[in-house]
Amino acid sequence: ERGSTALSRQGIYNVLYAILATSAKHLYSQNTPAHTGFVKSVYDTSSVSISLDSNAHKTFSFNYVLRGESGNINFQMYNGLDSTLASLSKKIVKVSYYGPTPTRAQVDSITFRRILREPNQKAAIRRLAESIKKESPEKDDQARIAVSLVQQIPYDSAYAANMGSRQNYLPYQVLYNNKGVCGEKSNLLALMLGELGFGSAILSYYSQNHAAVGIKCPVQYNYANTGYAFVETTTPLMMTYSNGTYASSKLNSAPAVFPSSEG
Repeated sequence: ERGSTALSRQGIYNVLYAILATSAKHLYSQNTPAHTGFVKSVYDTSSVSISLDSNAHKTFSFNYVLRGESGNINFQMYNGLDSTLASLSKKIVKVSYYGPTPTRAQVDSITFRRILREPNQKAAIRRLAESIKKESPEKDDQARIAVSLVQQIPYDSAYAANMGSRQNYLPYQVLYNNKGVCGEKSNLLALMLGELGFGSAILSYYSQNHAAVGIKCPVQYNYANTGYAFVETTTPLMMTYSNGTYASSKLNSAPAVFPSSEG
C-alpha cells in the first residue's frame, strides 16, 4: 500500500510537471527559440509609451561613402527615446531560465531577438531606412549606404578596453551616442538591413570575442557556408572582406549565426 501511495504521488508530480512545462512553453514560445526551453522571464516592451517631444530632439548628420563619393544623411533623434532605451537595456538583455543551463548561443539567440524587435527602436530605425532609400533608388546601393554609415560611426575603444565602464548600447543608442563596439554596431546594421528589406544575420565569433554581420547573398559570396556575405562593422572595409585581424588574431573559427531578418 505504501508503494502504491508513493507511486500515486509520483504520478501526480509527473502530471503537474507536464502541465507547468506545457504552460511555460506556451507563454514563452513567441520570444524563445524552440530549442532552448529554458527561459522563464521574457521582457516585453510593446506597452512602453514614449513621448517624442519635438522640442527635445537633436539632428545628427551621418556620413557614408558610395562608389567613392561622400554623402550624409540628416536624421532627427529624440532624447526621450535614448533615455528610455538606456533604462530598458539591462532588462532586455537579461535572460533568466529554469532547468538545465542554456548554452551561450541559446542565450544570445534570445537576446538578439529582444534587441532587434524592440518596437519603439524598430520604428525609429525604419525612419532612417526611409532616409537611406531617398539617397538612391538602387536596392544594392541602399545596402552599401547602410553598411558605410555604420562603419563610419566611431569604434568605442575606451569601452572595449573596459567593458564594465557603461552598459551595452542598443542600436538606437549607437546612433545617438555616435559610437559603439563590434556587437553593438553589428546589431544596428542588422536591424537597418532588415528595415531595408535584406536578409541579415549576426555572426558571433566566441573565440575572438568579435561580432560582424551577414547579408543574404548569391552563392559566389557565401561566407563559410553560412548563406551570408561577410560584413565588418567596426571600420570601413569592403563587403565580403573577412581577412582582418581582431584582438591580435584572424577570424579562424566558425561563427555562430543568428538570423535577424528574412529579406
